[in-house]
Amino acid sequence: MKKIRLTMKLLLFFSLALVLNTSAIPSKAQQTKVSLNLKDKQLTEVLKLIQQQSGFNILYSNELVKNNRMVSLRIDSDDIHEVMRACLQGNALDYEIQNNTIIIKALAAAPQVPQVVKVRGHVIDAKTGQPMPGVTVVAMDGGGAVTGAATDADGLFTVNLPEDIRELTFTFVGYKSVTLPVQTDKEMTVRLEEEVAEMDEVVVNGYFTKSKNSYTGAVKTITNDQLKSVSNTNIIAAISALTPGLNLVERSDLGSNPNRVPELLLRGMSSFSSGTRVVNQPTIMLDGVEISMEELYDLDMNEIENITVLKDASATALYGSRAANGVIVIERKKLAEGNIRVNYNLTGNVQFPYLKDYDLLNAREKLEFERLAGLYTQPNNNREEQTVLDMKYNEVLAEIERGVDSYWLSQPLQTSVNQRYSAYLEGGDEHFRYGINLKFDKDNGVMKKSGRDRVGINVYFQYDIANKLVVRNDISVEDVKGYNSPYGTFSQYAAMNPYERMRDEEGELIREYSRHDRITRNPLINSLLPNTSYEKYTQVRDNLQVQWWATQHLRINGSVGLTKQINRDEAFTSAQSTQFDGITNIAEKGSYVISNGTDMDVEGKLTLDYSNLFFDHLSFNLGVGTEFTTQKTQEDGYTATGFVNDKLTYPSYAQQYQRNGKPSGYFDKGRTIGYIIEEYIGKLGKKLFLLFCWLFCILVVAAFADVVAGTFNGFLTADDGTVSKITANGAVATTSMIFIVEAVCLGMILRYGKLHKWVNTAIAIVMLIGAVALGMNFPMFLPRTTWHVIIFIYILIASVAPVWSLLQPRDYLNSYLLIFMIIAAIIGVFVANPQCHLEAFTSFNVDGQTLFPILFVTIACGAVSGFHSLVSSGTASKQIKNEKNMLPVSFGAMLMESMLAIIALIAVASFAKGEAAAQGLTTQPQIFAGAIANFLEVIGLPHTLVFTLINLAVSAFALTSLDSVARVGRLSFQEFFQDNDVDEKDYTPFRKLMVNKYFATILTLVLAYLLAKVGYAEIWPLFGSANQLLSVLALVACAVFLKKTKRQGIMLWAPAVFMMAVTFSALGLTIYKLTGALMTTGLDLGNTLQLIFAVLLLILGVIVAVQGIKKLFEKPQKKAA
Repeated sequence: MKKIRLTMKLLLFFSLALVLNTSAIPSKAQQTKVSLNLKDKQLTEVLKLIQQQSGFNILYSNELVKNNRMVSLRIDSDDIHEVMRACLQGNALDYEIQNNTIIIKALAAAPQVPQVVKVRGHVIDAKTGQPMPGVTVVAMDGGGAVTGAATDADGLFTVNLPEDIRELTFTFVGYKSVTLPVQTDKEMTVRLEEEVAEMDEVVVNGYFTKSKNSYTGAVKTITNDQLKSVSNTNIIAAISALTPGLNLVERSDLGSNPNRVPELLLRGMSSFSSGTRVVNQPTIMLDGVEISMEELYDLDMNEIENITVLKDASATALYGSRAANGVIVIERKKLAEGNIRVNYNLTGNVQFPYLKDYDLLNAREKLEFERLAGLYTQPNNNREEQTVLDMKYNEVLAEIERGVDSYWLSQPLQTSVNQRYSAYLEGGDEHFRYGINLKFDKDNGVMKKSGRDRVGINVYFQYDIANKLVVRNDISVEDVKGYNSPYGTFSQYAAMNPYERMRDEEGELIREYSRHDRITRNPLINSLLPNTSYEKYTQVRDNLQVQWWATQHLRINGSVGLTKQINRDEAFTSAQSTQFDGITNIAEKGSYVISNGTDMDVEGKLTLDYSNLFFDHLSFNLGVGTEFTTQKTQEDGYTATGFVNDKLTYPSYAQQYQRNGKPSGYFDKGRTIGYIIEEYIGKLGKKLFLLFCWLFCILVVAAFADVVAGTFNGFLTADDGTVSKITANGAVATTSMIFIVEAVCLGMILRYGKLHKWVNTAIAIVMLIGAVALGMNFPMFLPRTTWHVIIFIYILIASVAPVWSLLQPRDYLNSYLLIFMIIAAIIGVFVANPQCHLEAFTSFNVDGQTLFPILFVTIACGAVSGFHSLVSSGTASKQIKNEKNMLPVSFGAMLMESMLAIIALIAVASFAKGEAAAQGLTTQPQIFAGAIANFLEVIGLPHTLVFTLINLAVSAFALTSLDSVARVGRLSFQEFFQDNDVDEKDYTPFRKLMVNKYFATILTLVLAYLLAKVGYAEIWPLFGSANQLLSVLALVACAVFLKKTKRQGIMLWAPAVFMMAVTFSALGLTIYKLTGALMTTGLDLGNTLQLIFAVLLLILGVIVAVQGIKKLFEKPQKKAA
């Protein structure tokens, strides 16, 4: 059960912001547009910058400007008046423009304030006649609000107006606004009529951008700077402080708790409730997608561009009928064009309890108060009873005389230091822009051991095709965990008597107190017990938006937003807690409360916006739109009781459910080949093997990522330096990106659609055709370096996402591509009957590399492959419905790969005379696809279409391998630091960081990214050697496993010995080559990493192999008689 806690007042608040910008932005002198982003600058310095950018001459007196305050300015405008007004605001200065000169002068004296009159009245519901509290009363003058007020609980208002104001406007959420003439001679009576939102109004007026000037309702726009000026950690508090009529409720009875979502009151009625959506709450929109109050509470303020609060029912003109109670619209910062920029923000604050407002009685005052209240006086003058009361009074008084004056309020409180970190990377050009935002927040509450941790990542991209089609996507993953204080509620301590001791003479906490026939229990008792309570949710949100200018006047907008949130709340209360005092049945003492929930929201919108100007003055605007929303919520939970040991807190140790039955708990942890090695070779062997696997996975990711980036590279640089676009590569790139988005959508359909398998097949085929069609019509031209960044962003997301959400549906789509590719390749080979230009024999030594061992590591995925042993262990096994299917699936995969290898050799052989390079084909997928396309041209298939499809199939396979191996790599890294003998809750901070999946993934990918810069051609020999050495280790591990389990495994020994000789030789040659280069010419960062990896892989491989061979020849121990 979630508990709401008290929010303490803050006395001290500070913030620190660090910004690192890695790019230099060139300046443009004498431009009309002025772009400034300044903070705390001298006015003279700002005026010089405006003069440089605008081309205007600016004249001023030094005496006039020298004593003015510092200027903070953020503006991007080509209106010089707007720029000057913003610059001089608050400085008692004015300006005038004469020709090309701006003259700064003193601000003219303010005109005399007109006489004020007082207007009174009351507002009632026109239908029921009931008074209406919270109605906004505004006096307007020239289109702006002069003054205003709100009606009280009885519907009464009083407002002071300048005597020249003649009208008042009355507005309230859900009611029609009314403007009436001012009546000063008597009390005004105002009747408001309810406004009913019609459904057909939503169809006509839904989801269009509307200018602020044309919006007639009450509106408040808040910028990011304004938010931070109030609070740079609490968005809700900042919105409340800056928005009239939106009030933050102080709950002084609960205590400071960072997990309590603040409550807001909009015009006197409760608008928000923690974790739920109530009928009268305004709609909260984040970049077009509706979010909850808790999501707003956890939002990173650095991401926000501005917030607009639409407080009246007229917001339905923009957001439909669900906005009849107002809308809070949040717009995040747009992606900027330019070089890669990195911004890092650190915000910190200190909170400590300010208790002066809690003017509670001290011990002596409390005793005197009780005496005056008659608690120590017998009303019937019974002498014996009065004597007892006098003894009790004297007992307490004696304690006070001994100095007992317990200040209970300070016991559960602490001074907390909170940190919020965020890093933002963005870049791109005029067509493609991308951004990544990482955040980590650690908020500690003023109540001891309370806190809220937030970890999140957002990835954005925007692609603009020919200024006609704009595609935006924003995907975010956030993990939030809140810890509730074991000290209970703050009100418990406020209720304690100050004349009671907290501890006895031996220093032990006193458990309970008995005063005035009432038992009070010491709340500090529970703070020493292993009571835990936390609330956690993990949320994944994806928002895809497409904007297409079909004509100059017609714009089509479409968007699909998907949000999935998994909630889990747990609370353990020890049997020794005071709440179980008096309960004798052990089966009812101690409790474990678990609550699970899953929310799935899908929202889609499609709008057509037509605007045109007729006869040079008649403006015509028409909007038509539709939307769909689906929401699915599942919740379950239970309470278990009867925990006899505070060290055994898992639900399976309970004796019963709260009422009937006995609860059961289940815990399972997946195991890979590392588990087999630990079980049969030893923990050292397992650790070394996992480290080897991690290094190997880094090599795989680096090599494959560079291959894919080369395949998607949209530009070709000739020998003379000229650069040309490669349309085929651009088409493959666009198709692949759409393919990934379609895979996510298909994953949702497969998981939640429950459709027939043939319907799923049809949907998959339609998706493939659509992706190819769009890719060929809208090729994406980006350089190889940009694709490196995009691919690694994709790997980061895909490797931590659930298997069902991307990997499984993408493989489902891949299967159709691979089937097409193999069938097309077979047909192409037999129909075209290509000539093979490979020479039968060249030399045993080619470019300094001998046939042995290079031949056996060049084919990196041969009959024995360490890569496949890892993938089958970590990801493929999760997709097999029944373990019995593993043998036919694996054997069939071997046959298919063998056939594909033969076709690949034929394709390469057809290009052996240099034809591939002449056609601009440089990477393996391009060469293979180009050959098959050449084959199928014989039967009339378009070369471009076939090339795109085959390239897509190969690149999709490579992308599949990338995130699969990245997933295995981070699992290996995590398992390396895991200790199965220690509970995860008891891990040290360092070990917790190492086993964190996000940290493990990022570290793995950063190293892979650095290696990828070397190029796959340089990495491939090392990758091949490491891959085959990994297969040796897998063979040894399996041989030991088969022997220990008394099965036949001798058939693995011969290939293990041969591959051991091959791989150790290949790694030795690689180390020799790189060491020679290091000693002569030196090595760059990428090749230095290669050398380090080669040495580490060789050492680890030898140690693990020796450990395994020892176990293989170890004699079995005889059992004791």
